[in-house]
Amino acid sequence: MTRKDSRLEKAASRIMDLDSPAYGDERERAVSMEARAYGITVGIYLSLVVALVSAILGQVLLAVVLLLTMSLPNWAAIWYARRHDVDIEELFTRVDVRSRVPHVAAVVGGFLLVLGAAAYTLATGHGLVPLEVHVDTSHGFGKGFVWGAVIGAIGGAAVAAVQLLRKTSRDAGPQAEAAD
Repeated sequence: MTRKDSRLEKAASRIMDLDSPAYGDERERAVSMEARAYGITVGIYLSLVVALVSAILGQVLLAVVLLLTMSLPNWAAIWYARRHDVDIEELFTRVDVRSRVPHVAAVVGGFLLVLGAAAYTLATGHGLVPLEVHVDTSHGFGKGFVWGAVIGAIGGAAVAAVQLLRKTSRDAGPQAEAAD
C-alpha cells in the first residue's frame, strides 16, 4: 500500500535534500547528522538558559516564546522519524536509565525553573531581578495569555514527569532483571 505524500512531507524532503552531494559519503553523512544533533542539543540548553534569564528579569513572554521555539526541533524530529517508521521515543528507552536521567532532569528542571520564575513575575508584577524596562502583565490580554501558557506548561511538565517516571521504572525492571 502506498500513500500520497502530504505537502508537509514534500516540504520536508525538499528541506532535507538527502541526495545532495553536501552530505558526502556514508561516514561524512553520519558525522554531519551527529553534528546537527549536537548543534540542536546545544541550542536547546542555550534556549533554556536564556529563557531562565529572561524569566528572572521579568520578561515572561520572551521566556515562553523561547520554550516553545526550543521544543519545535524536537517535535519536528519526532514527526520526521515517525514518517520513516522510526520511533525516537522507543529508541530513547533503549538507553540506560542512568545515562538519560541527567539530560531529562536538565530539560524538565530548566522548564520548571523558567515557569517558576514566570509565575513569580506574574504574581508580583516584577521579575526576581527587576528591570527598568518592564512589560506590564498586571492586567489585560497579555496577563491572561501568559498565565494560561505558564499554567498549561506546568501541567504539561508535571504530566511528562509522571510519564517519564513510569516509563523509567518499567524500563528499569527488565534491565535490573537482566543484570541479575
